[in-house]
Amino acid sequence: MYQWPISHTTPPHTQASPQVYSRLLQYRVWASTIQDIEMDVASMRLRSSIPVLLSSATVTVLVDQATKAWAQAVLAQSPVRLNAFLDLRLTFNTGISFGLFQADTDFGRWLLIATTSAVVLVLAYWGLRTRRWMMSLALGAIAGGAVGNILDRIIRARVVDFVDVHVASFQWPVFNLADAAICTGVALLLLLSGRETPARGNTNPRRPEPQTTRGQSQP
Repeated sequence: MYQWPISHTTPPHTQASPQVYSRLLQYRVWASTIQDIEMDVASMRLRSSIPVLLSSATVTVLVDQATKAWAQAVLAQSPVRLNAFLDLRLTFNTGISFGLFQADTDFGRWLLIATTSAVVLVLAYWGLRTRRWMMSLALGAIAGGAVGNILDRIIRARVVDFVDVHVASFQWPVFNLADAAICTGVALLLLLSGRETPARGNTNPRRPEPQTTRGQSQP
């Protein structure tokens, strides 16, 4: 935030010029008002991002757990074929997203729970400090997906997967909606980060590079 050069002492020359002194007092009032407005806007942005973060994470957890309960109730007997590329097939895994890094022992399971919980805390801290609602939305989706899989490991000792995507002989690892939310949130974070990257050769995106004409040298 730009700091206005406000002086709390009376300059010597203003003692002989009441009009100048009066204008300096008005300038101080205006500068203080602008600073207060900037702080209020920043506070409003911070407060508005928190509900987005919490809503995104809560909706992700609820939808993930509801679909997993449905999958265990409906898909336990036989899988459901939706089209040539997508099946709904109930599977379980003891690893992280998409069945990676399997942890078959209790120690490995609780280690995954502790590690994932630490990641969730970092994401929550990041989300509470950001002032961009799109960033809060992405962080909430990632944190909600992680919490959904944590609940599976705590309650069922394994993660429920049921979305099976395949094309010809290629088959993607079976996943769930928590995994999909994590991937979507990460993609959105990368997109937002890419938009904030300044152009090459200009370190300040708000300050354009000086233009030089032919035959003139840049100072």
